[in-house]
Amino acid sequence: QRLKALTFDVTNTLIKARCSIGHQYAEAAKAHGIAANTVELERVFEPTMAQKKNEQPDYGRHHGVTSREWWADVVKRVFINSGHNDASPDALAKVSDTLWEHFQEEPADAWEVMPNVREGLEELRAQGLRLGIVSNFDSTLEVTLRAHRLHPYFDFAVTSEQLGMSKPKP
Repeated sequence: QRLKALTFDVTNTLIKARCSIGHQYAEAAKAHGIAANTVELERVFEPTMAQKKNEQPDYGRHHGVTSREWWADVVKRVFINSGHNDASPDALAKVSDTLWEHFQEEPADAWEVMPNVREGLEELRAQGLRLGIVSNFDSTLEVTLRAHRLHPYFDFAVTSEQLGMSKPKP
């Protein structure tokens, strides 16, 4: 039986962060007067994300929050968890807005395409395969794919935020 379709995850499969999340968070903080340690931000990011995903899976879809609000809380928690308990809520809100704009409005600066992705996708398309994305990504996926000119390769893309469930849920 011939393979007809193939689906991909996004993060660290098709694209990866252009520089570390800790670096991107520290740069956003610096723009708003917060001196943050890149290494410390990086250290607390994953456990903070895991806790938030456990409390409000799928970017808050079932909890009455938007993905932007969900991320604002993650940003606040990352800074608090990295020792910035004294940062003002207003400053953290500005950092969150800066990061949202960076990932939403400048995704070509935030992400980069993994090596050989375009060549591989072109080869798969040449074989007549339907290609799709199934990812635990948020609402910024479409703009990110467009910014990197990856969207024409895919017949469909669904995210955990859209579906209201995360992989690997059967």
